[in-house]
Amino acid sequence: MRTASYGLSGSQLYPYILCPELPPWLYIRFSCSWSKCSVREDHRGPVNNELCRKGIKYMIKKIWSDPVWSKVIAAGILTGVATAGSYFLNWWPSIGAAVKKCYEFFLLTTNVKNWLLALVCLLCLPTLIFLFALIWNAVRGQEKSTGSSWRTYTTDLYFGLRWRWKYFDDGDIYDVHTFCPHCDFQVFPQNASAFRAIDRIGFHCDSCNRILGEMDESWDSLENKVKRFIQQKLRNGSWTQQNMA
Repeated sequence: MRTASYGLSGSQLYPYILCPELPPWLYIRFSCSWSKCSVREDHRGPVNNELCRKGIKYMIKKIWSDPVWSKVIAAGILTGVATAGSYFLNWWPSIGAAVKKCYEFFLLTTNVKNWLLALVCLLCLPTLIFLFALIWNAVRGQEKSTGSSWRTYTTDLYFGLRWRWKYFDDGDIYDVHTFCPHCDFQVFPQNASAFRAIDRIGFHCDSCNRILGEMDESWDSLENKVKRFIQQKLRNGSWTQQNMA
């Protein structure tokens, strides 16, 4: 049986789905915005295949967009291609012969044993790596001084709230959160509508006890609008003024 359990974190609703088509250890997690963050719900019941596919799609996109996992996957693919290519091109005997020659070289001696020379070379590697890191940091620092990256634009004020967000590798905005503009305490949208059919959310700071305003729209609509304002500033270049402020 497919089941889904929902856990509320702030204004985000996180379903965890277990699909019978997948190994039992593989759980899929994806988030969907939910304006009624004051309500907590536990739901267990059948989940259709479409919901399961969305969970898998989100999981793959999340892993592929992650800066660490994307490099791990790319390295695994390259390793597999290189291994298969070496096998079909019959390179393994040549590789084995090269390894054998290296081993025999280390056993030979001149005035100094070759294995001792190899050990000295290995001890020099940290110094070379350190020098490379210094050069790399110097070059990167020079690039940053000539012009800041748009990825440093991760906070701004919209609709009387302080917003913070992150970027995927492809530039998509995610992990959007709201904060009190007065004390920088994180705030969440609360349902302020007297009617279920009418969307209305409000923000209240539990730290400084300020009422931060109400909006006649859902959290989905507000978040989408803020993302479009962010993208507008990135297009016209006005985000640089915010970073200098």
